[in-house]
Parts: sequence; C-alpha cells; structure tokens
Amino acid sequence: MKKYLVIGMLLFLTAQVYAGGGHVEGGGDYLKILFREAKERAIATLKTVTPEMLSQAGANPDEIDLYTKYWEALAHDLEIIPPFIFCKEKYERTQFLKSDGEKTALTVHWPGAAIKINLIRCNELEITLAGAQILLWREAGRHVLERRDQESEEEFMMRVEPTLDALEDIAVKATQIYDGLHPPQAPPWVLSMVKRVVMTPSGQPTLTLLIGSVSGGFLLWISADRVAPGYLKFFMKVGAVLVWTVPISLGVASADEETIDEKIYLDLVSQHHEKEVALIQDPQNLMLQSDRICLEIQILKTTLYKLEKCDLENKELLIQKIQGDLESLKNRYNTIQKQLHS
Repeated sequence: MKKYLVIGMLLFLTAQVYAGGGHVEGGGDYLKILFREAKERAIATLKTVTPEMLSQAGANPDEIDLYTKYWEALAHDLEIIPPFIFCKEKYERTQFLKSDGEKTALTVHWPGAAIKINLIRCNELEITLAGAQILLWREAGRHVLERRDQESEEEFMMRVEPTLDALEDIAVKATQIYDGLHPPQAPPWVLSMVKRVVMTPSGQPTLTLLIGSVSGGFLLWISADRVAPGYLKFFMKVGAVLVWTVPISLGVASADEETIDEKIYLDLVSQHHEKEVALIQDPQNLMLQSDRICLEIQILKTTLYKLEKCDLENKELLIQKIQGDLESLKNRYNTIQKQLHS
C-alpha cells in the first residue's frame, strides 16, 4: 500500500508543476513551501552533521550522547511522515489552543505520525526556515522517544519534555553547522518579509498591497496627464492600469496549490494513517480493519484516476497491477463485512 501512496503523491505533485503551482512559479502559500523545504533540510542536517562536528560547535557530552542515540531515528521518522496537514482557517485554530498556550504544531506520539501545522500562528511569529527545522526536530522527537509500559499520555509528556528541550538545543547547533556548509539558496527572512507584506497566509493580497496598488496607479495616471508627449502619456496610463491589476493577478496566481483532487487525496492518506495507528493498539478490531481497507480502496481509485490522465512509460502495466490489487482489497473487505455481520 505504501508504494501506491508514494505513486499517488508523485502524480499530484507532477500535476501541480505543470499547472504553474511550483516553488519558482509562485503558486501556493510561502509558509507551506517553507515547511517542505525545512523538512528536507532537517533530514539532510541529521544525515550530514556528525557528533564530532557538534562537539566542535560547543555541544556538551550529554547533548552528544542524546544526538548519537536518536539522530538516525529522527531522520527516518521525518522521511516516512505523511504530507503535512496545513491548518490556516480560523475555525481550525482552536485545536492548537492548549493550557500552556497556542501551539505551532500538533502530532501524536507514534512513529511516522502526521504533523499538523498552525499556519496562522507561524505567520504571526514570523517563523524562519531555521525555526521551522527546529520545530520539526521537536515534533519528530515526540514520535521516536520511547513510552514506558503503563505510562499515561500526561506522564509521558511530562517525562519527555526536558528531552525535547535538549533536542531543540541540539537542533539549533546542528542547523547552524549545516547552514554554514550548505547555505539556503535565498535568505528566508527576505522571502518572509516580502510575502508577509503583499500576501495573507491564505494566499490573498493584503490591505497594504491593495492600498499601495490603488495609490500608485492613481499617482501614475495623474502624472501622465502632465506629460506633453502623447506616446509617453499613453505608456504611463497603461502602466497605471497594470499597477491597479497587480492584486488581482497575485490573487489568481497564489490560489492554494492543492487542487480539490489533491485535498481529497491528502485527506484520505491522513485518515488511513490514523487507522494504521489505531490498529497498532487494537490489531484484532474488525471495524478498524474494515475502515482501513475501505480507505485503501479509495486511495487506489484516486491514484488510478490520476494515473490514467498521465503520460508515463509502462503506465498500462501499473494500471493493471492497481486494478488487480483493488479486486483483492474488495474481496478482503467483503470477507471482513461478513465476519462483522455474522
């Protein structure tokens, strides 16, 4: 099943690139791009920075031991987690409000669990690329730290909090080392500042941009009337019109990078992952098994639909394989349903 999840994601991402929603083309929220880049750089950092390099950067022996113990598990966890669940609506924000304050991210304490990102709070905090990497280290730490037998959720969280703080301190040093070796292609704060001025977290033009566009276009139009040469006046007025249309153009170009199909697909993947986690705790639960298989069928159907629209080598063989697996899943689903109703 995992290989089909990968295939499906590749198909959706390929469609985005050709639709003009890629990083360079300016599609989608900059914070989403920031976190995806942060994930890749966090993985690269964990695979590049050695304990010796941390020691030279001033890490203490306890930090070195902690890094040595968990760096492989952290890198692996970040590699296997499903796509981030980005929350940017006001009604979604309430889930991040905890007794000790508003969280920037949420996850459950299981390996490879999905991570929810609070885009509104991250935007308010003006999170940087380095800050996003450190946050992901901490969330991955929640996945890989071992829970003791009979330990409650509250007891586990209280016990691991100091360790998570220590991982953050290590992440700061490791990120600085990696950035020194492989500087980001563009300073993150420049991108953040420009985007924050002209775009909202949902990808819409800000009031600042709207006012600037109207004022700039108006001044250009008035100035054009004071210019004698007709051709220059014409071009200045054309320029004024173009300035007025900037917010509209940005609003269209920066529409959310997920299509409706992709949102449905990501939602299915997220639900499937939740069922997988629940089955770890209760592997004999027939209802959970039935729900998981039902989601797998929907995921394969969605992948098949997208695959049929693509021009790929050996596409027909892959389609036949998926159709065969679909039939197998349907048979398993029917078998479980009979057991449930017997």
